[in-house]
This record gives sequence, C-alpha cells and structure tokens, in this order.
Amino acid sequence: MIPSLITAPLHDLANPPKEQNPSLDFLRTLAILGVIAGHSNTTYLLTGAGPTLWSRSPFVKGGWSGVDLFFALSGYLIGRQLWREVAKTGSVNIKRFMIRRGLRIWPLYFVVLLITIFVVHPELCSFSQCWGDLFFVSNYTGAGVVDGGWSLCIEEQFYIFAPLLLVLTAKRFKSVASYRPWLLALLVLLPAIRAFAWWRLTSQAPDPSPEDRLGALYYPFHTHSDGLVIGMLVANLENTGSLKRGVGFLGSIWLLPLAVILCGVCYSVSSIYFNYTGFALVFGSAIVLCLTRPESVPSFIGWRIFYWISRLSYGMYLVHQWFRPTVTHVLDTYVLPAKSAPLLFSFLNFASLAAVGMFVAFFFYCVVEHPFLALRERILHPRPKKVDPIDAGVMS
Repeated sequence: MIPSLITAPLHDLANPPKEQNPSLDFLRTLAILGVIAGHSNTTYLLTGAGPTLWSRSPFVKGGWSGVDLFFALSGYLIGRQLWREVAKTGSVNIKRFMIRRGLRIWPLYFVVLLITIFVVHPELCSFSQCWGDLFFVSNYTGAGVVDGGWSLCIEEQFYIFAPLLLVLTAKRFKSVASYRPWLLALLVLLPAIRAFAWWRLTSQAPDPSPEDRLGALYYPFHTHSDGLVIGMLVANLENTGSLKRGVGFLGSIWLLPLAVILCGVCYSVSSIYFNYTGFALVFGSAIVLCLTRPESVPSFIGWRIFYWISRLSYGMYLVHQWFRPTVTHVLDTYVLPAKSAPLLFSFLNFASLAAVGMFVAFFFYCVVEHPFLALRERILHPRPKKVDPIDAGVMS
C-alpha cells in the first residue's frame, strides 16, 4: 500500500503528459516561488537584519503578484476547458465541471483546513473563525484561518460564476468569439469598480489602514479578478484560432515588452485603480508568448524541475506558511545568524522555506491529491466493462 502511494505519484511526476506546455509550468513555478519569496522576506525582516540586495529585488518585493499570475494561468486553463465545451456542445455540463474542480481543489484544501485549526493554530478552532474558509467566502468575511485562503475563495467563486454565466448566455451568443467584447469590457470595468470601492472607503476614513485597503481592494472577487478575465480572454482567442505565430500583433515577439510598458503606465497613473490591470496585461501576454512562440523562450525553461514544482505548487501555496517562522528561527539560531551575513541569510531563508514547502507538498500530493485525482479519472472516464465472450454471444 505504502509503496503504491509513492510510486504512482512519482511516475506521474516523471512522465508529463505529451500536450504539457513547459513554458506554462515555468510561469506557475515563478508564481509560487514569488509568493514564497515575499512571505519569507517578511520573517527575515523580523530578525532585525537590514534589507539586502535580495530582499529589495523586484522578485521579492513584487512576490505578492505571483497570486495574479496564478489567476491568469487559472483563467486560461479553465477558460480553455469551458470554451471548448461551449464550442462543441453549445453549453457547459456544470455537474461534470464541478466534479473536476472539486476533486482537484477540495480534498487538500479541507485537509489543510483541519490540520490548521486542530494542530497548527488550535486557538482558532471555532466556527466564528473558520466558517468563511468552510464556505469559500473568507475573502469577504475577513475571518479565516487558512493563510492565503482569500485567493482560493476568489478561484472558487470564479469556478461558480464562469460556467454558470456561460450556461445562461450560450444560447444568446452566436459563437465563442462573440463573448470577446464582453471580456474586454470587464477589463475596462474592473478599474472603475476599484475606483468606486476606494471612494467609498476613503469617504469613511480619509487615511484607511493597510488592513482596510486589503479588505476593500485586494481580497474581494469583484475588485481583484483581472487575471482571471485576461486568462479567459487568452483562452477565447486560442479557441477561435486567433493566436498564431507571426500572425498579427498577438503573434509578435513585441507583445510582451509592450505589455510591460503599459503596466508601468498603469501603475504610474494610479497604483490603486490600475495595478491589477497592468499585471494582468503582462501575465496574459506572457501566456500568449508561451502559446504562439515557444521557440522564443530559453531552453532551460523546459527543465523537469519546473514541471515538478508546477505540479506541487498548489500544496506549496497552502502549507508553506505553517513553517515560515520556524524556518527563519532555526536558520538564525542554529545555522547562520541573520545579522552576520544578511544577504546570504535572506536568500537561504527563502530557499529553505521553498524546499520545506515542496517536501511537505509532495507528501500531500502522494496521500491526498493523487488518490483523489485518480478517483476523478475513474468517475469522469470510466472504463467499459469487459464482456464475457459467451455472454456476448448469447446477447447477440
């Protein structure tokens, strides 16, 4: 039993699907490592050591944007499934879709939730603290015990609204391409929604606290879904054959540099209204580049390590914060005092937390994620029953 729990997941990690795009695995790796870098830097600074070249780097200071990259990738991958189904059948099988997403997301999420409230933070074991996590609404309630759970709530809300809206509207739209103007309108509308949310917040408190800013702009689905929309838009373009190498500006190598420039413009105009829009443009363009010009990316992006981290990134995201204070304390106390070598320590702190997160995520991948993914496969793609030749002859 125990060997099979390890060998089957190892086999899957060692043999990526033939249709797997290594560039997307690299982007997902950047996303999770950016998030971990930002979080590890927080505990590093609590040691009293000063900022270093590593801790001041854009990768670390902007690590929070890794969540937006996750959103863009999720919007693309889920959008690709939904647009294909709409194009093929004219609707979406919501039951089948929820089985796919539920057996992918819920098992590990609820295991982590139980471990958090009974082992890691037993002082938070109360319904008033964890009900937002239970029902995936902690991004609105402000109460939650799963670190980073707000982003999973946004994803879950996306999994509900996206297929439901397609089911309700599929008969009114002539084609998948006809949804595109509405997706573009959403990208324009989101900054306006943030502007309204900011106006309401500052009208009540002219100088809102960081917590109030996060609650008003960062956590809610309706103010922070630019990445999901841009991912859906990229998938829509792909489904309709609009993404081709060297065809139009979308197939040009200059799309990503322009998106970076536009991101800078958005941020300079208003870091409150347009920052998520800017990041969505960059990450969406990066996905387009991976799809249309795979030969333009460096060869090292195809390294197998990026596929492994990509597959384990969900578990790493959920569990790494459990170990954040402990890793920093152990390194500072027993390995290398932070103040004696700040630069080395700050990077080692990040690398150690990423390694611990990856190890624990692999354990959960073996005992939780992989078995439920296998169950999902059996439910969605049942093997035909073997018919005894004698019975077959009788029935014929």
